[in-house]
Amino acid sequence: MGLLNSFLTSSKSQDDPGTGNYSCRIDPSSLPQLILYKDQALEWRVRSWTSQRWSDILEITSLQGMFNFSFKNNQDETSFMYEITNDPIFPISMGVVRESSTVELLVWNDREHQWLIIWALA
Repeated sequence: MGLLNSFLTSSKSQDDPGTGNYSCRIDPSSLPQLILYKDQALEWRVRSWTSQRWSDILEITSLQGMFNFSFKNNQDETSFMYEITNDPIFPISMGVVRESSTVELLVWNDREHQWLIIWALA
């Protein structure tokens, strides 16, 4: 069975949904790191996952009441997942890589009918 490599990519622009230049990936070599690439060049990296968060992202700890985070790293898989807890105001969430090289976590506000950025890393 071949290696499955999933990651987030940016769009070309706000008006063009084609595949852009930025991608956010987990590098599983050594201690897994979250890395943003522009084409094949490294833009920035976030050090390894602790048992509760990415070690360089303190802000994510404050989201633990709103989200359940999980990280898996074994011989078969390296993955980071999150799910929104049961919240009727924010029923949907998504991770996005912007063409401006920002990685964002958004939630849908059902009352306001709009996406809210609750976390961003640039």
